Amino acid sequence: DTFDVPSGVTLDVTGATVTGLTTGKVLQVISETKTDIQTLAGDAGWTTVIDLDITPSSTSSKILMIANISAGATHRYSAFKAFRDTTGIAIGDSAGSRTPNTTPLSANSDETSQSYVMRSTGFNFLDSPSSTSAVTYAVKVQNNLGSASYITYINRSPDDGDSAHTGRAVSTLTLME
Repeated sequence: DTFDVPSGVTLDVTGATVTGLTTGKVLQVISETKTDIQTLAGDAGWTTVIDLDITPSSTSSKILMIANISAGATHRYSAFKAFRDTTGIAIGDSAGSRTPNTTPLSANSDETSQSYVMRSTGFNFLDSPSSTSAVTYAVKVQNNLGSASYITYINRSPDDGDSAHTGRAVSTLTLME
């Protein structure tokens, strides 16, 4: 059946299967905001900071992943990586002992000045999951890229003292089909 929807009228298709749409349309947008803090000490491998599930409507759909992570560290060796399910995506090339990642947590070279510093790091990546099953996108952090004594803090600075010069922040992940 064909229906004409007059201008200014909203068509609710909740629960319906919609087909025949032209290309270039945003079909769904989902977003997650992480407001709690997370502390990562030692080497726990790639640890999830924030994740979201999305079910693409077609195997030809593309998913735009938009991430912004707020973090502080007692060092300058944290790295973040984008994942689709268990597969790392949007990562740099392997080269020697270097850790391929999506984006580093950049910090000052002077480690003694890190205690009050919280930084924001983010990225965009257009993925082709080739699936109509639920897919989990995640941003994960690897804390220990140098020493077991290093600590990475999500949404706070290393010095989390109760004063005006310290703060708390948010991290976000948005997916668009």
